[in-house]
Amino acid sequence: MLLKSCSALAARRETFYHTHGAAQGQQVPHILNNTMTFKQILDQLPDSTTLIFKWVERCEVGSDLDEELLDMEIGDSGIAEELAILAADPALTSIGPSQDARAAGLLEGYNRGDYEFAEYMADVIERNWREFKWIEYDVKALNRAKLHLEMRANIKMSAQQYKKINPYNLIGWLVSYDAEDGPIVDEEFDETGL
Repeated sequence: MLLKSCSALAARRETFYHTHGAAQGQQVPHILNNTMTFKQILDQLPDSTTLIFKWVERCEVGSDLDEELLDMEIGDSGIAEELAILAADPALTSIGPSQDARAAGLLEGYNRGDYEFAEYMADVIERNWREFKWIEYDVKALNRAKLHLEMRANIKMSAQQYKKINPYNLIGWLVSYDAEDGPIVDEEFDETGL
């Protein structure tokens, strides 16, 4: 029995997009280090810099968690959808889940125009996440009846690939990279500066 369903942050992207006029190109001012937004810092990285984007979902589940219930949590959490949105971005179709799925023949059933590629990709990820290790998870006991479940999806890309991505697809993702003054670890990419 699931005690609490996991919830995704995808609604945050939708809300921001519609309430802040992103379609009209409006920006939300935010200063990082008193000079630049985090997006501006990322935009200035050398193209060869490796960035690791990570999506994390956490929830509490019943102590009877098994493979079937874990698959349900993966589906309910929205992590597959977030990974699919990023994997379906034209700048990233040659890496990560898109590349793996294409090489394994899992995208052959997609008929352009039937529905969004990201929706199809999310279904592929949900059905095949274990085989390709697209999503990792940890389970820790909270007490006899509850477990803490953490699910993570990672995509590694170059700064050059990052610069071609629709930035709204990255909202809510955590980014890590090596900077000149030390590593930047799990800084949240948010809507500031878009």
